Amino acid sequence: MSNQANIIKQIFVKNGYPANLIEIGCFADQLPIDTNLTEEGRFPNRRIEINILINLIPNEITEIQNR
Repeated sequence: MSNQANIIKQIFVKNGYPANLIEIGCFADQLPIDTNLTEEGRFPNRRIEINILINLIPNEITEIQNR
């Protein structure tokens, strides 16, 4: 796994996000945005993409709105 991705995961965990809900995947080889044949091309492929999915039940939404 990417060291950078693990660092980002630890930041989320340190701030209270449950570690078991965080998935890390490394896709530079499978989903490159540039060529992996040169150093210049590999550089943009060393990226971290974060997708945050939130499933809230109606009571939780109301509680957040009332804060």
